[in-house]
Amino acid sequence: MDMKKAFITWVFLAVVGSGMAQIASQASDNFPTEGNMFYMENGKTTRGDSEVKWSFNSVVEHCFDKNKEGQEAWLMTADGETQLKVTFEYNTDDERYKIESSDVQFCFYEGNDLFHDNKELINDPEIIGTYKKTVSGKSVTLYMTAPQAFQDPTISWYKFYVILKMKLKGIGDASVARQIGVSRNGLFLLHGLNSSRECFFPFREYLLNTAQNYFVNQIYLGDYSSTNTSSFSDNTHVNRVVEKGLHQLCENLLKAGIASTKYDMIGHSMGGILERLYIQEIDEGHTNRLITLNTPHFGSILGNIFVEYDEFRKTPGVEYYRAIELFNGLLNDAFSKDHSMQAVKDLAKNSPAIKKLASKRNNIIGIPVCAVGSEINDLTFKMVAKESFYAIFPKIASFLFDAKAGTGKAYLDKEAEKGSDYVVSVESQKGGCEKTYIYKGDYSQAMHCKVTEWNIIHEELNKLLTATSYYGIFSSDSFGDVPAPASTRAEEGDIEFVTRFEEPKPTSFIKIEAKKVNDQDYTHEIKLTNSDDMMAKVAFCLLSPDDMIADYEKDVMYFDMSGFEGEKWIYAFGRTNYNALVVDSVKVTLGEAGSGIKSVENSSDLRYALAGNILTIKNVTGPYSVAVYNYAGQMLTEMNSNPSHTYALPYRKGLLIIGIRSNKDERFIKVVTKH
Repeated sequence: MDMKKAFITWVFLAVVGSGMAQIASQASDNFPTEGNMFYMENGKTTRGDSEVKWSFNSVVEHCFDKNKEGQEAWLMTADGETQLKVTFEYNTDDERYKIESSDVQFCFYEGNDLFHDNKELINDPEIIGTYKKTVSGKSVTLYMTAPQAFQDPTISWYKFYVILKMKLKGIGDASVARQIGVSRNGLFLLHGLNSSRECFFPFREYLLNTAQNYFVNQIYLGDYSSTNTSSFSDNTHVNRVVEKGLHQLCENLLKAGIASTKYDMIGHSMGGILERLYIQEIDEGHTNRLITLNTPHFGSILGNIFVEYDEFRKTPGVEYYRAIELFNGLLNDAFSKDHSMQAVKDLAKNSPAIKKLASKRNNIIGIPVCAVGSEINDLTFKMVAKESFYAIFPKIASFLFDAKAGTGKAYLDKEAEKGSDYVVSVESQKGGCEKTYIYKGDYSQAMHCKVTEWNIIHEELNKLLTATSYYGIFSSDSFGDVPAPASTRAEEGDIEFVTRFEEPKPTSFIKIEAKKVNDQDYTHEIKLTNSDDMMAKVAFCLLSPDDMIADYEKDVMYFDMSGFEGEKWIYAFGRTNYNALVVDSVKVTLGEAGSGIKSVENSSDLRYALAGNILTIKNVTGPYSVAVYNYAGQMLTEMNSNPSHTYALPYRKGLLIIGIRSNKDERFIKVVTKH
């Protein structure tokens, strides 16, 4: 460690060690709070806010959103660009208060008499940033620019005093001091295809309550589930998913008194692609660092399968086949947002969208980037759990309808053998980036849809986010070009679907049975029996428009459907050796019928009032968020706390469960709405 880094570390340790509450208290409640101002004239110190004759204000001078400039803020994110305008002014006609000269000092301090107590002055720009000073008449203005990087991986912000020592025309010496703070960069998290902001709830929980180096306003979880299957281009330029998310993050930070200009971004799967496109095609000037997580930079074979299936189902005659019609009808809920599923097509290897993504990779050069991903090291598992619809549907479609029935799932097995998370190859996750971090784990950890819950990934992402230097950890050389098509590398066979089906013979059949395992409410044993002419068979259940569960080829399967409630249909499809399809189904009830969320009791210490759909929470202090769930446990909306503590609930007649979440805990109340 060089002397400068050693000094910075010593300063932070000294701050905590001396009992300065502004940093030490962050473990329990790390929302920024500004300390007292101090003023001294003729040796007498007064403490408190500005007096009638003077004021000491801080506003945004430069930030991401130009409309925020001029608004009050007293902290700035450590990005080297955010600026505050800090102005001290005498509000009097008394000419004795004309400022003849001034000096600026900085210090950490927690006490009652700053000007007479001992204090350690600091002047390192890596802690306080830089500033320019102007003096005019009875005012002094500091234009303060944030430090280049946040220097402590264990905290979310820190504050120090700015001291102005002045010589006045007719008074003599006077001094004034107020606090200015530096915040960690805001973090924007974006989910992938057939997902939602909830996929990052475990990681947010980790940052807030395990690492404790962020507070709620510093993290924003984007959600574009309503346009999830729209094209890359539409979600970038029309729906402006990333741009709107960054504006909301800027707004949330400002509510905490923080001005911000550049942000850290993490995107899971397609979310990483949309963040890349935002930088490459809209705005390269406001990204502090970009971390992609299991992102298919070179596409995914699942997209290619869907493209082929989309052509297959349009084949004359095929769309009228009863089993095909049933198969597509069963999945209508998943397709309801966008039947074209253009995003899935865009994700295909060597699609026009993937090629365009690579073609503009030079626009990201200079921005620190890295790729984090996972690789499944063991595909032997007994229990199958839900995956995203995007991950399972192409496998089922190709498994049943490939010209060589039963080979569909093999596409993914071959991908996994070369190294993949069972959706995206390791090669595609790396995306040609020089700095990559691939973690191997079993299916329950490393599978594409599971990684956002994996503690190893949480630790790695936190380490990358809190790194005080990019050297050796991030690359500034962007991502790579798309590899040559698979057909020229002789690595994968062509995907080809059957063009004709026969009607099933009376002797051909498939039968499905389901029963709970050891009286568990969510785990079921699925048993398939079939005629001897069956060439391929699969069982699946659409749990929600975004979630699906399936297994293949086995006579006995085990479905873990925890997290879902109510009646669900499980289907069995089989394809005979003469190209006929047979179908059977069974209905199961998950959970205790009508029980909704379990183990949720009203918190007796919470006080609230409900008028129509307006909820008022009466005795909660500090920053918190309000999550609203329906009786089945599905989140309907989430809101940050506001000064009035009033919240508009969704217009939904019946029982709602309200979760009030702070950095300390989460409590619940149940309310009954009549609208």
